[in-house]
Amino acid sequence: MKEHPIIFNSEMVKAILEGKKTQTRRPITSRTHPIPIGDRLWVRETWLNIPDPNPELGGVQIKYKATDNFDASIYGGWKPSIHMPRWASRIILEIIDTKVEQLQKISKKDAIAEGMEKNNPIIDFRNFWDSLYKKPYRWEDNPWVYIIKFKKI
Repeated sequence: MKEHPIIFNSEMVKAILEGKKTQTRRPITSRTHPIPIGDRLWVRETWLNIPDPNPELGGVQIKYKATDNFDASIYGGWKPSIHMPRWASRIILEIIDTKVEQLQKISKKDAIAEGMEKNNPIIDFRNFWDSLYKKPYRWEDNPWVYIIKFKKI
């Protein structure tokens, strides 16, 4: 079993923590490779480490943009998820299934498992996807994607 980093925005981190997000889609690019079932993902999210007021606790305290109501500007602002080190990650996901399909084949059930609301999950997912990706990976391009199903551990 190996561990791999994966980036999620604050909205999706909240959905994972609430048990609403149990899968993710990622475009297949020359840099992406399937991750084996049983491997684990450690989540990178927007964060900040600040001096801990109680030095006995190790000297630093981690704040997470997704869940901490905190004025990060006091410490220079939130740190991007790409810069989160493994030791600061609080969420571990175990991969329970993977497959490949074209993006637009997503079902309503799968869009909900992606963390979308139940009213218009496919439309919400399409809009969310297009907020993250540009050509040639936009919804209209219907790219091939890896589907990673996971459980939070």
